[in-house]
Amino acid sequence: MKLGKQNIFSIAKYITKKYNINSSIKLQKLMYFSYIYFYKKTGLLLFDEKFEAWVYGPVLREIYYHTRDYGLFFNYFPSSEIKFRDNKIVEIKTSKKIIPDLKNETVCKLIDEALIDYSKLSAMLLVAEAHKSEYWIKARNGLDISLPSDRDIIIN
Repeated sequence: MKLGKQNIFSIAKYITKKYNINSSIKLQKLMYFSYIYFYKKTGLLLFDEKFEAWVYGPVLREIYYHTRDYGLFFNYFPSSEIKFRDNKIVEIKTSKKIIPDLKNETVCKLIDEALIDYSKLSAMLLVAEAHKSEYWIKARNGLDISLPSDRDIIIN
C-alpha cells in the first residue's frame, strides 16, 4: 500500500466537498480526527504540517489562514509575485495555483472511515470531542482552557 504524505489543501478540498462543510472550525476538527485515524491505522503521518493546540481544539495554521482569507474555497490559491527595482515596485503579477484533487483511493477510504460518525456532529460538538483527545490535552498541559497557545500537538 503506497500512501505517501498528502497535501493538506487537497485533503481540505476533499473533506469540504464530500461532507458539504460550511464551517472552518468543523473542517479543522475533521482534519484532526482524520489525521489521528490515519496514523493509528497505518503508523504513518497523513501530512507533514502540525496541528496547534488552540483554545477551540486542534488547528492547522495554514488551513486557518486560507479559510480566514478565502473561505472554504479550495480550488486554487490566489498568489502574487512582486518585482522590485531600486526599492520600488516595478511589476505585480497575480496568478492562481490550482489545488490538486486528492486522488489516492486508499487515503480517501481511510478519511471516510474516520469521518463516518464525526462528520454528522456540529462544529461545537467536534470541539468538545477534540478537547477529550489525549494529544490535545497533553499539548495544552498547564494552560487554562481560555489561554491561547501555538504549541504543536505531537501524535505518535
